[in-house]
Amino acid sequence: MKNDERKIKAHEKWVKTYVELGSITKAALRCGVSRPTLYRWVKRYEEKPQIKLMIINNASKKIPRNKIIINHPDNSSSISNVRVELSF
Repeated sequence: MKNDERKIKAHEKWVKTYVELGSITKAALRCGVSRPTLYRWVKRYEEKPQIKLMIINNASKKIPRNKIIINHPDNSSSISNVRVELSF
């Protein structure tokens, strides 16, 4: 829980630094984050300023369909062939 609180405080600091400096580039350099990251947090803050800058996970929840199952008997020979061809 303390780690999440620390992240929230960091996000608030980033946005405050941007507001003070008026430049995404300068604020990103000063805070040590990338410009796209800072743009994302500023946008979140501008959309919902009443809500604290919570930790939001935007990672995909879907399992990729093209994932190869290594233990499947049909795939093991294909994988072996590719490794031999590529000397891997």
